[in-house]
Amino acid sequence: MLDKTGTITEGKPTVTDSTWATADDSVKKYKDILYTMEFQSEHPLAQAIVDKLKSEGVSKIELTNFESLTGKGVKASVGTEDFFLGNVNLLTEMNVNVSTEIKNIASIWQKGSQDRGLFF
Repeated sequence: MLDKTGTITEGKPTVTDSTWATADDSVKKYKDILYTMEFQSEHPLAQAIVDKLKSEGVSKIELTNFESLTGKGVKASVGTEDFFLGNVNLLTEMNVNVSTEIKNIASIWQKGSQDRGLFF
């Protein structure tokens, strides 16, 4: 889950926080996937994530079935795995199980009026 802010105060959104609900050894793989999905995304806040991940040394990978879902997010496949990036409505629609821990963090960030995206 990512927290993006800075749009109003600086005129340029930045990623201020992130939480990864996965084992440390797989975070790099997921960062590469997220980076590539956001690189292809047309969402105005995607560049903030691209900039943040690029500074962490991630790499583009080969995605298939990339699709922009207007007002919800994007989806793509890597091999036989499907990945979704977007709002809670998209994840609910795609029957993605979101852990209580991540829901709690999203709730806290939402109370702070921070824009966030969920990546699964």
